[in-house]
Amino acid sequence: SYTLDADAIREMNAEYRNKDAVTDVLSFPQYEPGEAVRETDTPVMLGDIVISLERAAEQAQEVGHPFLDEVAFLCIHSTLHLLGYDHERSASEEEDMCRRQREIVARIEQKYKVKER
Repeated sequence: SYTLDADAIREMNAEYRNKDAVTDVLSFPQYEPGEAVRETDTPVMLGDIVISLERAAEQAQEVGHPFLDEVAFLCIHSTLHLLGYDHERSASEEEDMCRRQREIVARIEQKYKVKER
């Protein structure tokens, strides 16, 4: 496995997004926005996701929830970026992306909810 420290993900963020700052997750889409993806019954590569586990651990501690929940959230967030969602384009797109994130998290929580005995 490969782990990025804060400096490495900051460098990637600077190189690919012109933002010289540490970030929690980066998404690298395989397709350009609006580019048609052919219909197929086989899996399609959407792109790459790079998560800073160091930053994820810090954020989990800051908000008081488990580390794996933070990593799962970052995966959801980044996958939405790979699907074309972008919270930085406009307030309405940010609202739409946040709504989708909440819906996905709620579905996961419902599906894997531990039944009380």
